[in-house]
Formats: sequence, C-alpha cells, structure tokens
Amino acid sequence: MQRRSAINKENRAKLKIVHTSGARSFQRARALLEKMEALQLQHELEGKSYTEVEIFAEVLGTKAGYVQGLGRSVRLLDHLHQQRPLICPGDWRRPD
Repeated sequence: MQRRSAINKENRAKLKIVHTSGARSFQRARALLEKMEALQLQHELEGKSYTEVEIFAEVLGTKAGYVQGLGRSVRLLDHLHQQRPLICPGDWRRPD
C-alpha cells in the first residue's frame, strides 16, 4: 500500500495541469463554459437582461437554493418568480 502511495505521489507531481474540479472533466468544464457563453450571447441578441448568476444557475443548476459552482455565498431568491443574486461573482467569460 505504501509503495502504491509513493508511486501515485510521483505521478501527481509530474502533472503539468492540476485538476481541481472534482469529478467534472476538463472537457465537461469546457462544454459548460461554451454553453454559458452561447446562452449569454443568445440573451443579448434577444435583448434580455440576465445576470451572470442567472446564467450560472441556468447552466449549472441550483441545489437547495445555492448556485452550483459558485459556493454558498451566492443564493437565488424565488420571490415572485424573480431571481436576484445576493452576491455577484467575478467575470467568468474568457478574456478577449
């Protein structure tokens, strides 16, 4: 068991990019980002005003009122079918 642990430590140290998104693969994370960008563009073309938190909530979903991927500091309120963020995250879009 200790031998396997030592081998795993060596292999982990050799990685150029450290994977920190849990069970979500890099490909899945990229697909979600592209879906968010497409949704934002679609809303802009339709003239709708959506916040970044609402885009996150629509793509990633919510769990017990929290927006997944943004931590417990961002919640959506469902008063009168209006979703309002308590805290807005940083800019998630790719730099131009």
